[in-house]
Amino acid sequence: MIAVKLSKLRPLEKKLLKAAESALKNAYNPYTRTTVGAAVLSKEGKIFKGSSFANQSSGSNVCAERAAVLNANTNGFRKIEKLAIFENDSVKGGEPAMPCGICLQFLEELPKISGKDLEIITSNDSKTRIFKTKLSELLPFPYNGSNGKKAKR
Repeated sequence: MIAVKLSKLRPLEKKLLKAAESALKNAYNPYTRTTVGAAVLSKEGKIFKGSSFANQSSGSNVCAERAAVLNANTNGFRKIEKLAIFENDSVKGGEPAMPCGICLQFLEELPKISGKDLEIITSNDSKTRIFKTKLSELLPFPYNGSNGKKAKR
């Protein structure tokens, strides 16, 4: 994982992050006030957005990352190569959001479909803390139901 400045992101990465920021406006969470927007980039160059949606029963929350992937899938695009995450940081004190454990495992399907590791960009809402990483770095040993053998990517 590397920290980067906004000015060092490539134009397409800036566009993806801006789409994630835009999705944040539709996030819903009256319980903790933490809201997240996400955007994914398909191999074909299309961007799909998703926003978090909380529920009083937290087990039924939908994270922005999964919402963005499902939006792409619903529109016929499964080969996802990049993910941007944008969070309001009123609760966390300025640190960018990282995908939760459920999202990491959910995202693990994407390299199987696209044939390449998922690139992830995450930012706080002031864009002063931006990180670039890969799914394999955040989830080096995903669950795959095969008695602890590492899943093929």
